[in-house]
Amino acid sequence: SSARNAGMKVATGEYILFCDSDDYVHPQWCEFLLSAIEDHKNSFIVCGYKKTSNDCVDSQMYQLSYKKTEYFKIFKRGISGSVCNKIYNSKTIKENDISFDENCKFAEDVPFNSIYLKYCDSCCFIDYDLYYYYENHDSIMNTYYTNWLGYHLNTFYLRLPYIEAEHILEYC
Repeated sequence: SSARNAGMKVATGEYILFCDSDDYVHPQWCEFLLSAIEDHKNSFIVCGYKKTSNDCVDSQMYQLSYKKTEYFKIFKRGISGSVCNKIYNSKTIKENDISFDENCKFAEDVPFNSIYLKYCDSCCFIDYDLYYYYENHDSIMNTYYTNWLGYHLNTFYLRLPYIEAEHILEYC
């Protein structure tokens, strides 16, 4: 979180992307995300990602736009939490002082995305695996915490405002 916050402070570009050092991306990752954010200004832009330890596998690309209240469709695909499969408007981040909580020990991307989403008018999903998450079974994401339920409840409540009433029971 502190490294991402430091990077955002010194960033001078119009957009911000995040990539973890052990992951890899599709050769057109930046191009497709940039095109989407330029076509859908002030949107929460999300692309598909794949958990893998293999080389990239291409699939056919198509883009779907959703209303902000249809965030649940992105959540159900399991791709709403990470910051690595998204592109962010740096002006939105800086004007609203959005940052990562450096005291958060688990899923620090979810609070960041939840706050950023407040300032977006819509969600846009690129149905194409552009980000490849290297799944390390010894990573922090696969570590047991004594307050595991508390960490997950926090992410549950942060997403709740973006779930439409008809999906609440399914979300719960």
